[in-house]
Amino acid sequence: LTNSSKARLYLDLSGRNDWIAKLKRWYYGDGLYAMDTKAIIWEKGEVFNLNDLVRADSGWYLDVAFDINDRGEIVGRGYNPEENRRGFLLRPVGGGN
Repeated sequence: LTNSSKARLYLDLSGRNDWIAKLKRWYYGDGLYAMDTKAIIWEKGEVFNLNDLVRADSGWYLDVAFDINDRGEIVGRGYNPEENRRGFLLRPVGGGN
């Protein structure tokens, strides 16, 4: 997300404790941006759109993150190229344990 787009990201946390949780210092969930949800994680006010981690030519669109573990693996839900809703698993690459 660019600095200008961060200003337009709205997080509705009311009553969504099942979708938003804290693990160590990272938070995860979904954010409403221009009437569309995006899978995000955030820390200390900095928001990261998980779609930025996916190759643009993959056709995947990630709309919510459900969990993150101690290895930095993130699970959530998104849409595959056929626009079917599916679960996803993001794993860190390089420099990890």
